[in-house]
Amino acid sequence: MNKVIPIARLPPEVLATIFSCYILSVDPGLTSADLLLSDPFCGNKNLIPYPWVHITHVCHDWREVALSTPSLWRTVYVGYGSCSVEATRTVLARSKHALLHLRIFVTQHPRWSTIILNTIQELSRAETFDLTTLSTFLDSHSVKIPPCAPHLRTLKIHLKSPLVLASAAQHMADFGPPNPPLLPAFLKTCRTPVLTQLSIIGYRIEWIPGTVPMSLTHLCISNAESVEDGVVKSACSDVAKVVACLHALQHLELLGTLEDLSDIIPPRPPPALKAPLPHLQTFNVSGNIRTCAHFLDHFILPLSTKISIEVRDVLNGVIANSPTISTISSVVHEISSDSTRRARLAVTPRSLAFYAASVDWPRMRIHTQYNIAGGESFLNKLCSALPLHCFSVLDLSYRHNTMSALTNLLGGLRNVETIRFNDVGAIDLITLLHGCPPSLKSVILYNIEFQDDYFDYEGDNWEGTLLSSLLRFFRGQEEAGCMVGCLTILDCPSVQQSDVELLRQSVKVIWD
Repeated sequence: MNKVIPIARLPPEVLATIFSCYILSVDPGLTSADLLLSDPFCGNKNLIPYPWVHITHVCHDWREVALSTPSLWRTVYVGYGSCSVEATRTVLARSKHALLHLRIFVTQHPRWSTIILNTIQELSRAETFDLTTLSTFLDSHSVKIPPCAPHLRTLKIHLKSPLVLASAAQHMADFGPPNPPLLPAFLKTCRTPVLTQLSIIGYRIEWIPGTVPMSLTHLCISNAESVEDGVVKSACSDVAKVVACLHALQHLELLGTLEDLSDIIPPRPPPALKAPLPHLQTFNVSGNIRTCAHFLDHFILPLSTKISIEVRDVLNGVIANSPTISTISSVVHEISSDSTRRARLAVTPRSLAFYAASVDWPRMRIHTQYNIAGGESFLNKLCSALPLHCFSVLDLSYRHNTMSALTNLLGGLRNVETIRFNDVGAIDLITLLHGCPPSLKSVILYNIEFQDDYFDYEGDNWEGTLLSSLLRFFRGQEEAGCMVGCLTILDCPSVQQSDVELLRQSVKVIWD
């Protein structure tokens, strides 16, 4: 009867192609990120590899096509959730000589040890190798790794600590912060001539020329959890020498990798010694701001590169005319020269972002774990030394009682023409508006509460709602000859048609 159905008359190779497309649509593509909360003995039982395998149970013909198509079985999960040892052996056998995508989670259960080692020995025919391991595994079994992986294009190694939180805290109390171990000689003993993507989490590597293949387009080294003082990290100059040789590099991410500079700030590298990275699209580093800026200064990047700096110690090295400020200022000048004075500055409680004109992504983002406008702030120190006159657009997302840092910021933005306020409190909004320069032409309000927001402004003794204070501001600007041309109101709760009509008596209003 099945032979009567049109789909049953499809050639086997067409049916195999349909199966491949179906697998791509339903396979979860599990990686080490799925295992962060996994049990070290049995993995995460909620993860279900091979959700497509039921197609082999539909009929005899479908099963025969699936079993005789090795490429359908090229993704091999080891130690993942509900996947058994027998299932892993079966998939390896059915893959025959197909190139593999290996996803291995090293559990502590002894029943997995043999199949884990057998799967790793298949690395010579792997295109992807994603290994989540315990600290001693690679040390103990590095001799089992093949000497060459000629097809390997993506390598991810994630060190998963077997310590539970309580014992980790005790370790910190007894011995200080745990140092990330040095990656065993994996990259040296196993040649990877076509490797393009390398991600290592939890391990340190030796930053000497030849450690990583020159074919890399993506490089991520993350020890972000090891940010305490005393943790062994790598010198900027050593890391820069290795990265400078990666001429095809498109994405660079170094988290918790660079050692903090000493109190003596090294001089900026001469331009002749700066290495070009002509294809780099993203540049992400974390650590001390002085260290990150010094590392950035070793390279010549395209104007299209997205630079992200995650700052741990916001105050260190942020002084006028310092190499840190000079490096950041040079990026700001690049933005302004490329955008004909339509550059944009975005400020949030924990970040600064610098945008070129008509571009949705920031050229540089500086993010910190601290509040950037608190006290004698990072914002004050950094912005007082930057060429803020280059920016004509300000995007402000901020709620804070201390407005001195933001008021000082506005004082430096003497050419700002457009300000967008995102979720800013009413008192802060009016305070900041009165600190804007005469060049202001457009105000955008996003998610601002209009009604039931009463306040007293100490300076001019304003009382009433945000609406009445806005009316006073726009009328005052008009009387001073600095009329604001447009007010845009977007997603602001409680705005009424009558409110808009009142505002239109003093300013052009665009209301969504």
